[in-house]
Amino acid sequence: MYCWICSDILFNKYYLLPVDDDVKPETYHFVKKIECFTFLYNTLCENCLDIYLKNYPINFKKLRNREYGIK
Repeated sequence: MYCWICSDILFNKYYLLPVDDDVKPETYHFVKKIECFTFLYNTLCENCLDIYLKNYPINFKKLRNREYGIK
C-alpha cells in the first residue's frame, strides 16, 4: 500500500481518509465492504495526514456520518 499524497510505502501505521468521488481503486486506495455497501478510502502516512489537516479543515462529524449514510 502507498500513501495517497507522497507515494511512500506504508507498512503498519497508516490512516484512512474517505474518498468523495466514485473512482477506480488504485494502490493508494483501501476498499472496505460492509454488507452490500462499499466504502473507498485514501491511505495516508502520519506526516501527510498532519499536513492535510492543517491545509484542509475537515468536519469529522460529517465524514463519520457520511460513512454511516446520514446526511
